[in-house]
Amino acid sequence: CIMTTIRIFLNIALAIIILSTIVIAQVRRHLPSEYSYNKNYDYSKSNAMTNSLQSDGCTDSSSLYPIQQLSASDAMDLRTAIQRDSIVHTVWYEQGYRMAYSKSTNKGLTFEPTRELIADTFLTGYNVDRVTMLANDKDVYIFFVERTKSNFSALWMLKSTNSGTEWMCPVNILTDGDSAEGINNAALCGDTIGIVYLSKRLKRKMSILYSLNAGVSWKWTKKKVPSQEEARLEISPGNFHYVYVKYGKKLFKGGEIVHRISKNFGKSWKKETVLSTADGYSSTSPSITTSKNGTVYCVWLDGKYGSMNFFGWSVIERHSYDFGKTWQSENLLTQQPNASWPFEPYHQVVGTDINTGTNVTVVWDMILTNPAFIGRIKSRSSLNKGSTWCPEVLLTPNSDHAGSSVVSTTNTFSAVGWFEFTPQGPAYNANSIRTLSLTAQQPEHGENITNERGKTGITVLDNYPNPSNPTTNLRYRANANGRATLEMYDVLGKKVISGESINVEKDKEYTLQLNVSNFSTGVYFYRINFLSEGGIYVAGVSKKLMVLK
Repeated sequence: CIMTTIRIFLNIALAIIILSTIVIAQVRRHLPSEYSYNKNYDYSKSNAMTNSLQSDGCTDSSSLYPIQQLSASDAMDLRTAIQRDSIVHTVWYEQGYRMAYSKSTNKGLTFEPTRELIADTFLTGYNVDRVTMLANDKDVYIFFVERTKSNFSALWMLKSTNSGTEWMCPVNILTDGDSAEGINNAALCGDTIGIVYLSKRLKRKMSILYSLNAGVSWKWTKKKVPSQEEARLEISPGNFHYVYVKYGKKLFKGGEIVHRISKNFGKSWKKETVLSTADGYSSTSPSITTSKNGTVYCVWLDGKYGSMNFFGWSVIERHSYDFGKTWQSENLLTQQPNASWPFEPYHQVVGTDINTGTNVTVVWDMILTNPAFIGRIKSRSSLNKGSTWCPEVLLTPNSDHAGSSVVSTTNTFSAVGWFEFTPQGPAYNANSIRTLSLTAQQPEHGENITNERGKTGITVLDNYPNPSNPTTNLRYRANANGRATLEMYDVLGKKVISGESINVEKDKEYTLQLNVSNFSTGVYFYRINFLSEGGIYVAGVSKKLMVLK
């Protein structure tokens, strides 16, 4: 009896030690301790450093399109991809859909109606998970796994060769009987695709699956990646880039950001380059983006400039002009340590145009002082390969409940998506997106925009006749008392009408006769915005109008 009691006691003690080790490791990685950030840092120094980076002539280039709310409720995990400098693809989770999808063909000014990409009878798991979206000039790709009881599933690929109009049936791209617990992230350069996933065959270690022919066939590296700590893969011509957090042996001393290159598709890796400063303060959550001409950008969260509420950090950026062989000095992008990102590396928070790497945009969730984890979305862009940076842009001026931001960038604009929630509960969760112009030709200064669709606003009905000449009737119904205002844009996003606002009453239908005789033949987009009696502004849903003479 005594020996049995001793064995039970030792087993309990061992279990406590193992559990404590796991908890401490997770705390060390994700929750800054008093040793992992600089408690005495002077924020005024950060202001001077970030202001010294500021580029001239950025006022016009930081203009915003209106916010587009893509989902009504019970939605999350928005992903974006840009194709041919004009088409914005989006995919997300939403109640009632296995995989919700929409796209814009005019740089995010308007989006097509949401549609389902996967039939209800297709999946054996509970739902899709770990969705990743990629695009180049030819194709659009979506990769995902299923939520199953065993946590392992096939690794599925959806592909469209006509800009999202039609999609092939999902294909399991894992070979030789392997299965995936999750996708860390995926990367694309030309016809080369790389996916970092959690392999069952390697006993839940991460490995790389890659294709050299646009997803027609796939190969497995059969080796573990250099590290699994908050790691991310990107691809430039002839190079796999891998960034991750490397922790030291001492607890609560923070980690460092490491970059490694493989020239044989992940089978072996060159010597590591440490990008962050070995100062004892935590560096975490790296993200990387590349271009075809050799420009590589890496950003991460760092504690050496202080921390807000233990969860706010500073955003640090470094870039390389020679495929990651040498790196420029780091840039501090945030004036205060109030930035946060999701822990999952499949959230892309930095994007550049794939061909030249000239334009780059970084987004972050800005943590408010109180309470923590409730914030806004901010971004900062460079138009000259990271040499100087435009001022911070607040993308959610009237929302304090936004997070999980993602970004895609091309030659002329960036598309930023996020998840927005309310204190009322998950039934009010929604995904939103807006685009940030990186050129002077900007159609819209979006301001004072909050999306409360479903509670208030305008329901826009079909206009008639359509095509129109010389007049058309715009019909809409008010969902609350307030004022309605008409706006109209051409296909380039230039505002051609900004009408006067009129008083509207709840549940009443209105018809506005619009004279289009002075407009050229072509496609236009109109929207009816709404300002409630309580001061809530709702950007209306855009509708298409064709003028034919």
